Amino acid sequence: MLRTLRKMHIRPSVVGVPTHDCISFRINNVVNPELGNEGYLFEVNSDGIQISANSETGLFYGFSSFVQMLPDDVCDVTYNKITIPECTILDYPRYEWRGCMIDVSRHFFTVEQIKKMLDLMAIYKMNVFHWHLTDDQGFRVWIDRRPSVAIEGSVRRASEFGSLKEEGEYGGYYTAKQMKEIVDYCAERYITVIPEFDMPGHFTAVLSAYPHLGCSGEKVEVEERFGIFDTIACGGNEEVYTFVYDVLKEMVEIFPSPFFHIGGDEAPKRRWAVCPKSLEKVKAVGLEGIEQLQGFFTKKVTEMLASLGK
Repeated sequence: MLRTLRKMHIRPSVVGVPTHDCISFRINNVVNPELGNEGYLFEVNSDGIQISANSETGLFYGFSSFVQMLPDDVCDVTYNKITIPECTILDYPRYEWRGCMIDVSRHFFTVEQIKKMLDLMAIYKMNVFHWHLTDDQGFRVWIDRRPSVAIEGSVRRASEFGSLKEEGEYGGYYTAKQMKEIVDYCAERYITVIPEFDMPGHFTAVLSAYPHLGCSGEKVEVEERFGIFDTIACGGNEEVYTFVYDVLKEMVEIFPSPFFHIGGDEAPKRRWAVCPKSLEKVKAVGLEGIEQLQGFFTKKVTEMLASLGK
């Protein structure tokens, strides 16, 4: 909060006892059931500004409302005086999960760019950052056990997304240090980070580095276009599950959230239907057909995550 005020050319001093014309933050001694864990009471009167809540989260959201009441150009203009109208605001969220998803696979954002978006999320009291880190168009996570997936899987030769057509290599990935930096930045703003490793579909970037994890074993390039592609993980190849576990194990060490997103959408089964390993797996585990293999795949991955505390 102090850093935010300084960005607005406000030089606050912290005092233990409220004085006239100060901003007072107070955790309720007696829980106000109307506010819940994230609500707050915001009051502006002749004595100053009072923000009270049942938790630090509520106080943070009350402060966010204060920031919204300031002039739009407060970070660019040094004001001698800012007048806030007298008011009473009792505010609490209707929805517990207020999320924003950022897809860094199709378009890579730097850490500083992501921080700017997180600042906006915080102002508008959004509390879940869904970080879409992998897809056909780029794998954005450095994995110590599998370095090739970032080195090769994060770079595509060109981009053709609708009307956007760009020649030349495009890529980027995040180190563990950078991802932890984002997690810490979010924690200061009461935002939970939900990472996503999409599978078994949207796997082209992985197969560009490890083609043997696909049904055909053929070398593929990181995808340059939007779309739904047949290049999915082989559901019958045990090495796929070993790879997935290696990736998950490192990612869960970075992201403390109890939740982990594994995608699961848009996984065409055409290659599975003619893949000896996939067909053998269907028989071996007693499935009724190739369509059920994705359910088997998902169950194995969720069991991995459960073993890792997610």
